[in-house]
Amino acid sequence: MNCCQDINALFKDEISCIEGKMWDKTGRYCGSAVVKEELERLIDHMGVQSAECLGLDSPLTTFSAFKNSNQRIYLLKLANIFKQKGAVVAFARVGWRAISLIDAQGFRAQQDMLCLYDIYVATKFQRLGNGRRLLDFIFKHENVKPEAMTIDQPSQALLNFFMRQFFLREFTTQEHRYIVWKRYMDQVKPTAKSGVRYAQPIHTQTNTQANTHTHTGNVSHYMGGLWPVFSQPGDTLKPHPFTNWHPPTAATPGYNNELSLQELRVYNNQARNHNNNDRSGVLSIEGKAHLPFEFY
Repeated sequence: MNCCQDINALFKDEISCIEGKMWDKTGRYCGSAVVKEELERLIDHMGVQSAECLGLDSPLTTFSAFKNSNQRIYLLKLANIFKQKGAVVAFARVGWRAISLIDAQGFRAQQDMLCLYDIYVATKFQRLGNGRRLLDFIFKHENVKPEAMTIDQPSQALLNFFMRQFFLREFTTQEHRYIVWKRYMDQVKPTAKSGVRYAQPIHTQTNTQANTHTHTGNVSHYMGGLWPVFSQPGDTLKPHPFTNWHPPTAATPGYNNELSLQELRVYNNQARNHNNNDRSGVLSIEGKAHLPFEFY
């Protein structure tokens, strides 16, 4: 992710933080014009790289949306590459926002939480600990624990990463498809903070270890965000155990109550063609999971 002439001259530290508030309400940068241009180019470039990795038509991170926001972009650079000029090899975009937490009893409480909107590690620098190092810095700088971070529509691979690195396995999918870890829900206890009863309780979901057959597109809509996991070839589609699941009907394209894994891959492709802009899950083709985030 090297779109600037000299990253080492632009960022002195290994991990740097760019704030949306560095631009005022009129969009003017509070600094030199040269640095402003470099930052704008870098932010847009990183967003494009992340979108390509996720298979999205448009990037999640753009300079125009980031400037004058209350969000931050953390950058991880390696100083001794690209002829000692350095390069940004990973980034994460985060921000604080109020999240409505709904527990299994249907009680609601509002909590300010650090949200992870976008994260990417350059392909050549994945599986080298760069993703973990970047997130550890963010947790320390923002003064939060891993379980206190909510994630905006995470991919299955990102869920697997949090499970491996931070032992976070159980979570709930809240409103607007933000996920909140059960460990954090147990700490804040919405029931004790609010007497307001919400109509539909939200139950805990469990992530499973693995490069399993996960789904994208319209499928995730029917399954309330996550598809049930199949342990081995030959397993058939079973009812989803969570109360927020709404089963597909016979009118659903490709629907079959006894789908095998092989048929399910075809159904995956059909669903993705119906909605290429969906950001959840990963697509399984010919038995191989395409993981947008492969860093460890």
